[in-house]
Amino acid sequence: MARIDFNTSQITALLQSPLDLIKRRLFGTNNERLDFLMDSFYKLDPKQQKGAVLALFGLLMVLVMIIFAIYFSRMSALEQELNTGLEALRDLREKAQVYKSEKARMDWLAQNISGKTSNFKAKPFFEKKANELGVTLDSLRSDELEIPPGSLLSERFKEIEVTFRTPKISLPRLLNFLSEIEKAGQTLTVRNLKIRARYGDRLYFDAEARVVGYKVK
Repeated sequence: MARIDFNTSQITALLQSPLDLIKRRLFGTNNERLDFLMDSFYKLDPKQQKGAVLALFGLLMVLVMIIFAIYFSRMSALEQELNTGLEALRDLREKAQVYKSEKARMDWLAQNISGKTSNFKAKPFFEKKANELGVTLDSLRSDELEIPPGSLLSERFKEIEVTFRTPKISLPRLLNFLSEIEKAGQTLTVRNLKIRARYGDRLYFDAEARVVGYKVK
């Protein structure tokens, strides 16, 4: 790539043309506007000259005040933008810290659930518990469902849903069975429970339950 060097005289020459243009626009080609103003000023009597000087001075003061007003206005706007930016940055850092903390909790939860449910099979688990406690299960069904996208759990977990019926069961045995399911450490929770009385039988009931848990995808 070719290298271009500029010296002081070249820079002055480059700036001279715009400066000359501005000078001609303000004062005329041969300073005729400046000469006209000076001639007009000297033709005035001393009192008028004094008034013209005061008017010019007042105009300059007004211009200076306008310039300072614009300057301070822009400085105030810039300071406000800076403060807003700093507040947004501070808020972003706080949210980042919260996100980091919540992500650590989510990672721990995922690891914990994964350790408990990696080899978990719902139907064999319920059948085993039912046999141990002498509970009869009808219509036992297990499904793995996708969690709705709006939930924070949807990206990393699936929902386990188990439904069943227990015909002719006493309340103490039913409550013991459901309690053992929740205490088994498989993230299972009883969500729905319906108990119906049996005609002519006050000791036994028919029950339907829906149990929900989670597993890592």
